[in-house]
Amino acid sequence: MLRINKNHYYPQFASNSEATLPVMNYDFPTAVNTSRLVQIVCVILQLLLVYSESASLSFTAFMFYSLLLGCNLVHILRRWYGSIDGRYDLKQLMREPQMTVKVQYAVALFTGILLGVITFYCVSLNNGLVHTLFSLSNIAQVLGAIGVLLLEVYEVNVKNA
Repeated sequence: MLRINKNHYYPQFASNSEATLPVMNYDFPTAVNTSRLVQIVCVILQLLLVYSESASLSFTAFMFYSLLLGCNLVHILRRWYGSIDGRYDLKQLMREPQMTVKVQYAVALFTGILLGVITFYCVSLNNGLVHTLFSLSNIAQVLGAIGVLLLEVYEVNVKNA
């Protein structure tokens, strides 16, 4: 026999004790690792696209672009390999009274987004297709980093509240 909980389908019938914030059901480590893998693939693609345009770039521009993307890749790889999800960093950022310690946690949380945005505005490639692919992969990387940060904020502020 099929039972229907009227409170599930009709929230207006729910009592005040049952009214809670909706909780998303997902596996947090899997979501973070998948997003970081997408970011890694995007940054590697960006490095390959910069390398493919190296003939039309000056040596200084090529080295600057490569260094910027390399720093971003190292940061993402370090956090992915160490399974660092950022919830602890976010808790410490909100809780810690010393500004120098807050800066360290903020750097750990926002470096992926910041380097992605800097890359988007600083890197200029000449070939139309290469530039388009570079921009799309950069946008995907930044959106992945923002998604991870939003999941961490959700985990710390909503689920653990």
